[in-house]
Amino acid sequence: ASPADRDASPPDRAGRLSNKGVVGIITGGVSGTYIRIAADMAAVLDNPTLRVLTIVGQGSIQNIDDLLYLKGIDMAIVQSDVLEYLKRQNTYSNIDKKISYITKLYNEEFHLIAKGDINNLEDLTGKKVNFDVKGSGTAITASILFDTLKMRVEPTHYDQATALEKLKNGEISALAYVAGKPVTLFEKITAAENLHLLAIDYSAGLLDTYPPAAISHQDYPNLIPGGEEIRTIAVSAVLA
Repeated sequence: ASPADRDASPPDRAGRLSNKGVVGIITGGVSGTYIRIAADMAAVLDNPTLRVLTIVGQGSIQNIDDLLYLKGIDMAIVQSDVLEYLKRQNTYSNIDKKISYITKLYNEEFHLIAKGDINNLEDLTGKKVNFDVKGSGTAITASILFDTLKMRVEPTHYDQATALEKLKNGEISALAYVAGKPVTLFEKITAAENLHLLAIDYSAGLLDTYPPAAISHQDYPNLIPGGEEIRTIAVSAVLA
């Protein structure tokens, strides 16, 4: 123990020792992958000198804000494109100098599902596309993607289950969703509902921010014809 610990009263000494080696990680919602990853880290890394404290978060944007300003938050799990989004929004000055990415954890794929009369991205110009709820990882990626492609769409911000129903009844033309394939919500889509996945055009500089990825018929038999593959982009979950 340090001299300060030895000289402190028992309650003060216990308080200091309890906070030694504690690392707070802000993650995602209780049903998401981020919190499970952090819980696994806490279990594996637990030892007398290190304790990983897993904290439920409210999305990548809020996680960055918490990482910068909230006491007890040392690291955060966020989407890899959140800094690019915040730079484009000019939310913080020199954000890339204030936050460091420690390691990539895993990739998630960008899904863009549309009605049968939408054949390509250009057909979505001026139409309603669901970006998921505001502040979500999907909203970040969809905003960057359509901005990079210089495509004007009308964003909506329904939760994914609601958006899928609105897509089926024609209230919106497409929905975006960043998630690891296959997405359980999409596995229930039938061929009769006339929905399909749209390919993403790499030519407009998207690969400067995102690695390429592909989604196949094996992932979604009712959305992609047999033997075909749809190219898309991947979004990395990273520890910051």
